[in-house]
Amino acid sequence: MIEAKQHWLTVIDRIENFDPPSNNYLAECNYHLAKIAYQNGQLGKARAYIREAARYIRHYREEEELNGALYTFKDIKNQVNDALQKWELNP
Repeated sequence: MIEAKQHWLTVIDRIENFDPPSNNYLAECNYHLAKIAYQNGQLGKARAYIREAARYIRHYREEEELNGALYTFKDIKNQVNDALQKWELNP
């Protein structure tokens, strides 16, 4: 899990270097970080990451951003919303 976490953090760093950065991809990365933290019992970190994912979802620019190869924006939005409800981490 530590290795996966580091990979997601590296991806975030790279995405943030684009102008403008992709809110869709940043939401997905933060969702995966939240999932890792939650699975490790780090509820505070999971809450912070899932809130960050939700923030990026709110800033998504449909006309300017691409969907991911594996997950669409709608997929990520649904996964974040499901996690917020199931994990009881509502922002």
